Amino acid sequence: MKTKNECPFCHGKADLNDPSNSSFQINVDISDPNYPMISVSYMDDDDYDYTQVINYCPICGRKLVN
Repeated sequence: MKTKNECPFCHGKADLNDPSNSSFQINVDISDPNYPMISVSYMDDDDYDYTQVINYCPICGRKLVN
């Protein structure tokens, strides 16, 4: 059984992408431990990119900041 410490989404091992739509991407970025972020991108005729600082993993609920 996996624990929250092994969540692939908040440990950078997996993205929250829709495999049926390669233009749509959601990523959890914890490269800066003070400002973990979720980033949403959609690339088509009108490119869309949004980034939001988050405190918890949206999948497992693990706290990302101290």
